[in-house]
Amino acid sequence: MEWLCALAAFVSNYLVIRFGNAASWNWRWMLGIGLLPAVAYFFALLAVPESPRWLAMHHQLPRARRVLARLTGMERAHHELEAVLESLEHDAARAKPALSEIFNPALRGVLIVGLLVGILQQITGINSVLSYAVVIFERAGAGANASFMQTVFVGLVNVVFTVLALLLIDRVGRRPLFMFGCFGIGAFMLLASYGFTVEDEAQSSLLVLIGMLGFVASFAFSLGPGMWVLFSEIFPNQIRGLAISCVGVVNSTVCVVVRSAERVARARARSLQPAQLEPVEVVRAHHHHVRLAPDPGKHTMSEHLDRDRAGQP
Repeated sequence: MEWLCALAAFVSNYLVIRFGNAASWNWRWMLGIGLLPAVAYFFALLAVPESPRWLAMHHQLPRARRVLARLTGMERAHHELEAVLESLEHDAARAKPALSEIFNPALRGVLIVGLLVGILQQITGINSVLSYAVVIFERAGAGANASFMQTVFVGLVNVVFTVLALLLIDRVGRRPLFMFGCFGIGAFMLLASYGFTVEDEAQSSLLVLIGMLGFVASFAFSLGPGMWVLFSEIFPNQIRGLAISCVGVVNSTVCVVVRSAERVARARARSLQPAQLEPVEVVRAHHHHVRLAPDPGKHTMSEHLDRDRAGQP
């Protein structure tokens, strides 16, 4: 849903610029318009029932049965509640995984792959590109209205290729999508970087636009949704939640580091240009990831662990 929210933000910003009368008030409208979906979401939450599992966990069985009756009907509510209670008993009997289990030698390869993918996703600079897309297009020679319109194209490309990736990831496989996407990220970032060196503003703006759209499309087609799909498949069930949380912390930390480094670079540079070393690092990291990462679409988790214990690639 994050990509749909980003598209809605890009569209609303363009509409404010397009139809706003006072330029000094445009940024205020852009900031304040986010209040509308927030208020709508708040009132929508009032109609959302409590989780039957949460109610059963806190010994509120009559309320849990009423919620299940609303969702499934009276006939199935009793059986669904029994299934929930059995699940809670099973979870209570099962010991919670310790943090040390993540560092089990049998899981070393899986953990390395998860960390590499989590770092690679953010080190591409996707959040900086989306946040400063308007500034990037303006520095490339596009006008104010054109820059906001081009960010709408970025949002549309992000949505379309994310949906396309979700449709193809089981048919094509995880590894081919990652290979294609990481190569595209590096290639299109190089194209955008080259666009800033072109003196003709029209040609520079076009090259940067193509590079940006290709970069976002390649990311949305691979590392964007693919990382979370991969995380849900490579880690064993008993430590999956803990492992995804730990790798997610690393992913968020890298995001903070990249954004902080980007602010330092902007403070030192006179103009905002994509880092020209970044695409090279993306392509280099892509080769290491493709060599190490198993494709869960072809083998089960237990098969990968058996092959790892046997020393097989």
